[in-house]
Amino acid sequence: MSMSEAEPRSLLTIRPPRHRVRRVVLAATTASLLALTGCAAAGAAPSAGAPPLHADAAGAAGLTLVTEPDNGFSSIYALINGATKSIEMTMYELVDATAQTDLINAQTRGVKVRVILDEDLEKANNTPAYNALEKAGVDVVWANTRYRATHEKAIVVDDTTAEIMTLNLTSRYYPSTRDFAVTDTDPLMSPRSTRSSPRTSRAGR
Repeated sequence: MSMSEAEPRSLLTIRPPRHRVRRVVLAATTASLLALTGCAAAGAAPSAGAPPLHADAAGAAGLTLVTEPDNGFSSIYALINGATKSIEMTMYELVDATAQTDLINAQTRGVKVRVILDEDLEKANNTPAYNALEKAGVDVVWANTRYRATHEKAIVVDDTTAEIMTLNLTSRYYPSTRDFAVTDTDPLMSPRSTRSSPRTSRAGR
């Protein structure tokens, strides 16, 4: 059995050119440094409800930094709701009624929605979302249990925009947890999923 048949792959499991690697490292480093310093810009933290910060000043055109809980989740919901062709999500924990409904609505309007959810550690928390998505026709699958945890949090929309996050879509944590997301709209950067179809990815298990 080939690798593509044996397991669903991460949305970001690709071999990007070097310029993409540099941009991913820059985005991840920026988020990590901000997490360590506890501020979204040098010298000051954004006020509640502040708009997302653009990372152009750091030499990363096309990257937008979202800082939580300061910026809220409207931009992430808008990304899902703005999809016209496809949504591909890998999420460690999905316990957000708004995000769940948005994914189902996208499926209903003809968007191809595919979701991977962690099973090993978060199956109990993820099962309600899994069942609701599956009932609505969303192509949802449990992550392969060969891994202790599928801790990725990423969304790719229309193969043009990537949201790479430290946060789970778990609403009970939103008001109190410090997290970051980087939105990338650079067409040279946004990764295209190489995941196999959920309906065949767990064959033989």
